[in-house]
Formats: sequence, C-alpha cells, structure tokens
Amino acid sequence: MQEAVRQSAQSIPSRNPSGAHQTINRKGGSPDKQTLYTGKVPSACDTAMFHYEDQAFWTKSGEVYACRAEDDTYNRDAAFRMRLNADGTVALESSNFPGHFVAPRSGGLGIATEGAISFRVSPAQLAAAQLNLYWRSLRSFNYPSHYVRHRFFAGSLTQVSSDLGRMDATFRVVPGLAPPSGAGASQHVSFEAWNYPGFYLADESGSLVLRQRPTCDRDFDRQATFKQMGGLADTSAYSYESSLRPGRYIRHRNFVLYVEAGQGDLFKKDATFRLTDPQWSPFPSYLSLKKGYNEYLMVRWDDAVQEYRAVTGTINSEADRAAATFRKATGLSEPQNTELFSLEALMPEIVGGTLRTRSRPAYHVLHQGFVLKATERLLQRLKNRHEPAAVQPAGYDLDSMAEEFVAKHRSGAVAYLGSYTVVQPVSFDFTRAFFEEYATSSAPVILGDVWMKTVMRFIREVFPRIDGYLAMENWYAAGIYHAPQKMMLFGDPSLRIGGVPSR
Repeated sequence: MQEAVRQSAQSIPSRNPSGAHQTINRKGGSPDKQTLYTGKVPSACDTAMFHYEDQAFWTKSGEVYACRAEDDTYNRDAAFRMRLNADGTVALESSNFPGHFVAPRSGGLGIATEGAISFRVSPAQLAAAQLNLYWRSLRSFNYPSHYVRHRFFAGSLTQVSSDLGRMDATFRVVPGLAPPSGAGASQHVSFEAWNYPGFYLADESGSLVLRQRPTCDRDFDRQATFKQMGGLADTSAYSYESSLRPGRYIRHRNFVLYVEAGQGDLFKKDATFRLTDPQWSPFPSYLSLKKGYNEYLMVRWDDAVQEYRAVTGTINSEADRAAATFRKATGLSEPQNTELFSLEALMPEIVGGTLRTRSRPAYHVLHQGFVLKATERLLQRLKNRHEPAAVQPAGYDLDSMAEEFVAKHRSGAVAYLGSYTVVQPVSFDFTRAFFEEYATSSAPVILGDVWMKTVMRFIREVFPRIDGYLAMENWYAAGIYHAPQKMMLFGDPSLRIGGVPSR
C-alpha cells in the first residue's frame, strides 16, 4: 500500500505500474472534499522498504556495486562431522546431508554416499613460524611493553598478560577490504580480530573500534582499510594511514586508539608501531588432513571453472603447505554443537606468482551441488542495517519511494504511507480510513493526530469483521489483524497538513 499526502494538486506519475499515487489539494482551512480523491489508490507490497537483499546494488552516486549475501545454506554446507574409523582415520560427513562423506569425484572432490576418503588429522603443514606471519600483533613504538588490542569493542593500548588480552591483541593482516585502485594498492591492509572472526578495526568518526563487517557496505570497507607505510618516527617500523581519510593515522592518545591527523615528535611516535609475532599463537587451531602416504586435502584455483576447488595432492612447495593448512572452527550452522566443525582455508594472497603472508579471510570448505570447493562467506546482515541504507537495489530506484516523495524534491509530499512487507487488499481499508479522518478533521490538521485516529478507526470499524473470517478459517482474518502493524508513516507527525492558513 502506498500513499502520498501532498501540498499541491499536482500528481506525480506512478513508479508502480499497478496504479497512481493519491494527492490532496490542501493549502489551509477546511479540506477540499471535491479534490480529495484525485488518483487511484494502488496496492503494493514492500513500499516502506529502503533496500532488498541479494540483488545488484547501486550506490547513491549511481555506481554499480554488485554484492551478494550468503544465507543459512552456506553455513549448513560448510559444517561437517568427523566420523572415526577403526584404524584411527576419520571420514568427513556433511551435517545437512547425513550419510554423505567427502569422496573423490571427477575433477576433484565432492560428497557422496560411497567411497569416503579416510584422512589422518595432523598438525598444520605450514610451520608455526610461517603461520605467525599471517597473524600479527602491533607493539607501540614509544611504549614497547604495550600492544594494540580491542577492549569492549574499542581500540586501546595496554600491556597484555592474560589469555584474553593476548587474544585481543592478535590480528590477521589481510589485503585491504577497499584499497584504492592503481599503483600502491597492495600497501593497503585491514585487521581482523583473532577471537572475533569477521570483525575488523575501523575508523568510526576518528575513533578506532572493532566492528563486524556488514555485507555490501563499501563505506565500512573503506573505514577498515589503512595504508601500511614506513613509520613516521622510525621507518624500520610502520604507520597506518586511513584509506578513507588520507592524512589521518592510527595513533594512541591516553592509551586509547584514534585515527587522527597531527604534527610533532610525540604524534609521530604515537602513530608508529612494530609488527611482532602474535601474542596468541594460532598454530594449535590449525590442522592438515592427510590422505595415504603423502597426499593432503588442499584448496587450489581451477582455471577451467574459475573458482577454488578442494582437491587432494602432494606438497611440493611453501604454497602447497599453505593450501593444505586449515583453521578448525566451530560449525557455522550450529556453533554450540561440539560435534560439528568448519574448515577455514588459509587462502594466502598471491601477487605476480609470489606468495604473500596475507590471507583472504572467510573462505570455508563447503559442498555446493555436491562439489567440494572454497568460497567466501558473506554475512546476510542487510536487514540489520540502519535505515535508510547507503546503497539501493539496481532493479528499483536510487532512492526509495518514501525518499523520492518526501525528501528528494523541494515541493511534493509532506508524508508517505507504506508497508514494510506483504499486504493484503484490506490495506485499502486502512488507507481509506486515513483520508476519511483527514477529510473530517478541523483545521489545523496535524499529521500525527490523523495517523492515530486512522488506527483507532480501523480497529473500531474493520476489526469486528475478523470473527467472520476466523469462523471460515479464511486467511483474510490475518490480513485484518496485521494491516495496522505493517503500515508505516514517514513524515514529521507534528506537521500541519497543508501548512499554515493564509491570513
């Protein structure tokens, strides 16, 4: 359901082919009932939504921003059980396809009911010293006993002595989530927390904080991307310049972390850090799965299908050792179920054929179409983002319908009625009640008063019909019950419809 309450009689062409928008000719005094209904009242669902999931998006500037979000299917496909064999080996069973195990198939691996591979669980093939290069800690230049850590999701600089402190001070240095294009892009990095996978250090209005990465949010990716450069106080160390706001650096002040601009020796020292071995050792959390004498489960790029596939192969290089190293994590589908686990691939970055000690995070081994592969997990968190969304669906408008009518133009609607989800034809009754209350109101007509009277009129006049539909077990009863909950009013409730009467 959608309605526009307008300050002039000029109609706006409908963006929905199912009907035209309502207009009201009201400039003060009593309502003009002759021009009250100047358009059809259309019925449409989701007209109060600002964005939609799993579609191509545009940014507000019109830039195409392709994104997708994984649903719970990804989590189920990436969760396995280890079934112990009599000889001490294990078979990997799918959690959502019981009785299906990791097995050979044409071109690699998949899951099947027969031919399960027996693996021996071994320590990570990548040595601890090498794995430590992917996970780092940042030590203060001018307070050498203090480390960068997150504490209550805020960045701070402290000494670390407990296990919690050591985990809080350990980060994965990954390629920048949103590096600028062109030369120097490889200098940009982001920092993922060890004990909060998917959470990154980010510049939030000048404060360095730890936040979960939202899907399809280019602004957050920029906030969490920093240029790694020679230290301002000592070029043998490092400083980290904001990619979003050049000239501002991660620095500590009063042992709290900020992203600021500054001058002088003290600022340069505060903004300089040394990368050290991680305070919390990642090695015990990693493993390799060995098949037979010298074959291992590995993740390798498949040019033919243009994706990462899980295969078994021999180890002949450092890159092979990295490809055969996995972080064993709690099962993504049921984190509280200790029988389940997921395997996160190390996914080292390779530039020009050279292995770099930066890994692309959130790539898990999973089966898709019974083929075993590794793909990136993108959290489906769009519904949890604050409205209005920073990006809009490409299949619709750059601005939501409410923004288009209420906020975009200097003249037009002063309020907007829309539904945040699917509505039934009973929504016509709700809209009719709104305009009837408007038409019978005495000046000055206050928008919020009309809205409240609308809800009461709907409950008084429409709700009594619910009993008849309940007796017939007709779904229309649910439509009556939910209509006033689904409808939303956009606009200042204290606003006078039609403005101030002329004198």
